[in-house]
Amino acid sequence: MDIKKITIDLPTKETMLFVTNTLFNFEYSKNLSKKKLLDKAKEIYQDEENVLKLVNVLSNDAYLKLELIYKDFKDGKNVELSFNRNHTNELIDLMFFYVEEIKYTDNSFDIKYVYNESTFNKLDILFSESSKEKVMESNLFEKVVKGLLNTYGVIRLDYFVTFINNYLDKNYNETQIFNLIYDKLVLNQLVERFTINWKNINEVEEYVSFMEYNDDLALIAESQKQLNFEYNIHDLDYILDKSETVIDEESLSMILEIKKYNKKIKDDEMHNFVKDTLLGSEKAIKKLEHIMKNVKESDMNKVLQILTNWHNDLEIYPLCGYSPNSLKEENLVN
Repeated sequence: MDIKKITIDLPTKETMLFVTNTLFNFEYSKNLSKKKLLDKAKEIYQDEENVLKLVNVLSNDAYLKLELIYKDFKDGKNVELSFNRNHTNELIDLMFFYVEEIKYTDNSFDIKYVYNESTFNKLDILFSESSKEKVMESNLFEKVVKGLLNTYGVIRLDYFVTFINNYLDKNYNETQIFNLIYDKLVLNQLVERFTINWKNINEVEEYVSFMEYNDDLALIAESQKQLNFEYNIHDLDYILDKSETVIDEESLSMILEIKKYNKKIKDDEMHNFVKDTLLGSEKAIKKLEHIMKNVKESDMNKVLQILTNWHNDLEIYPLCGYSPNSLKEENLVN
């Protein structure tokens, strides 16, 4: 097969060390040169067991894109063009499993490579029927984790573990769940764990969030603690829908309505307003003032009513994933 050498941007040395040492349990030194590390790293995919680990490492999107590249390779098509059409950031990070030869050009540090046919052939096992069943399970895990975080914003660790097991009909312990999270490239930098020491009641609790620790996050956890009722429980389909974005259809509809009355407001400003409202952040109040700034006085009440109706149905993080209206429906508040 005639496969041309081309120039690519390889993953950073730090990324390669992360993939080899964390995902595949090697112990390569950070003192290795990038070229030597690459030479060692590309050997990973000569082992079918390591190839199978990609089931848990890749997102569903990256897995499907890799399958398209693989099928083009098997059909004798131009793999370079196929990769350019189908690559994802994850596939770039794992690029060294494509590599067969590394050469530095005379006048630059560009790296030339050809596709490794023996490695591509080992991908047969990755796209077998049994592997695809595992991929579906891995994809469901990914969507449930994202869905839970987008639904509650901040969630107690014990509930987080219980929810995942209930939704997936599993019996994972905490360690197993976080091993799966940290293996998957689209999750390992998404999930934040933190501990709160409640000094007034001498109690310590662990929490999980998609946000880095900050004042908003601390206030959400404190509000949830003070409410002293359970998280709002949803069915699996609802949680899976939440895996895509925190800007739901109702919020998008509200934004379109508001823009009829304030044509100067930008989508990203409205999206930030929605997110700050979800957080229960005081910043939302300032953004609300900006939204109202260019609204005609005759339209003020209409705009405020749109925002009020939307807010009352919005599942806010400080309310444990309840909306103000659902709290009343559940008789949790008067």
